[in-house]
Amino acid sequence: MAMKKIYVFGKKSFTLGFEIAGIRNVKYTDGLSGKEITKILKEVTEKRDAGIIIIEAEEFEKLSQRDKEYFENLKFPIIIPFSEQFKNEILRKKIIQTIGIDLMR
Repeated sequence: MAMKKIYVFGKKSFTLGFEIAGIRNVKYTDGLSGKEITKILKEVTEKRDAGIIIIEAEEFEKLSQRDKEYFENLKFPIIIPFSEQFKNEILRKKIIQTIGIDLMR
């Protein structure tokens, strides 16, 4: 079984830390509309090597409500809208969705 990859979506200022940490699958969203982000996000979710997709929460908010619900309900790859403000709650929900146990209680 091939190793799954981590992808990161966001503005260059958001993705920089991930790139420094060695993540090479970065999609810059600077200046992109919600529709453009949705298109790229769908392309990545269809890749067999995609395991986790981290997307800057501010960029995720650009998506239509329908598209956000679609991506939030995907079982695999795991999509994590990430921001400092919401990181704990989002991460908790994704852990429960993935393994069925609330590890943060």
